[in-house]
Amino acid sequence: MSDAQYAIVPDMEDRLNSDVLTGLLEDYDEEEHTSPTLDDILKQVSGTIDGWLSARFRLPLGEPPKLLTDLACDLAQLEIYLRLSAPAPEGVLLKSERALEMLKEIAAGRAGLGEASDASLSAAGRGIKASADSPPKHVMKDTDASAEHRRSRIGW
Repeated sequence: MSDAQYAIVPDMEDRLNSDVLTGLLEDYDEEEHTSPTLDDILKQVSGTIDGWLSARFRLPLGEPPKLLTDLACDLAQLEIYLRLSAPAPEGVLLKSERALEMLKEIAAGRAGLGEASDASLSAAGRGIKASADSPPKHVMKDTDASAEHRRSRIGW
């Protein structure tokens, strides 16, 4: 796992107004844009995301793509309610379910990480040079099963 954090307190402020954060988190400081509780939640959620990404990517990724920030914020909203033992609104539940589904799709190779991440993934996370002339390439962890699958698909 990596020490990457895909979202920070100001990212959550962009999604939830300060009144909501103040109402949900006793330690939220609107002036300082800090909350030890929220920061802890965001680190936990980033660890969850790393668990899914590690199936496909070498971590850390480098600069986190916007998609991962969005997914982290969606998962963090649910975790806030869980820590408060409060019922989460339907919209929060739906967002977190969609975030987990997207992570499953990314881990399975059926979805990517979105724009802007490709160059940072290539340069920082993998040592692959990105070129404006060629599409980005993602390096997957190779296992005996995946190598065997590729060989069978091409007739080896």
